[in-house]
Amino acid sequence: MRLAVVMAAMLVGALACGDADEREEPPEKRVLRVSANGDTAWELTTHDTLWFQARDDARCTLYEFLRRVREKPKSQTMASVKATFRAGHEAEQMWMHVRAIEGDSLRGVLAHQSFSNPRLHEGDTVAVALRDVVDWYTVDRDTLIGGFGLRLQRSRLLPRDRAAYDSTHYYVVDPDSVARHRFGWRCADAPN
Repeated sequence: MRLAVVMAAMLVGALACGDADEREEPPEKRVLRVSANGDTAWELTTHDTLWFQARDDARCTLYEFLRRVREKPKSQTMASVKATFRAGHEAEQMWMHVRAIEGDSLRGVLAHQSFSNPRLHEGDTVAVALRDVVDWYTVDRDTLIGGFGLRLQRSRLLPRDRAAYDSTHYYVVDPDSVARHRFGWRCADAPN
């Protein structure tokens, strides 16, 4: 069974994001749905400041992802983004494997079945605006690059669950580093 995590964001009201406190306890999460193949959709609350910090880190280093798509290293095997897809009053965040950059949007293939939008299916070709990207990652030499939300989600797992998570993925997560520090990216480095 594939253990993939899909975070469904059902946000009501304005989202406020403050400074993340690394000592903060993980918020209690509620499972919304589990698909037949084991993908899990979690409710995202507006109180999860660490998630919003991960999202902000991903957004302000998106330039690095775009560079890696435009100038793909030979050792890179994957380039994916998590983006917000809206249907009516509901919003769902889904991963897509990026195939091309087209102006201010990305075109790619959905990696998961939608839980809330019956018109979106795994394998569909879709386009998303860069402003809707909430996380990104590439895999280079079997190592996860970026993946800010993935790292946060993994860090919240119990050790036995983390081992199970790691065994189902084709990349290595360096547990001793945070993506932005290991690779030297800073939000201040983002091009204007």
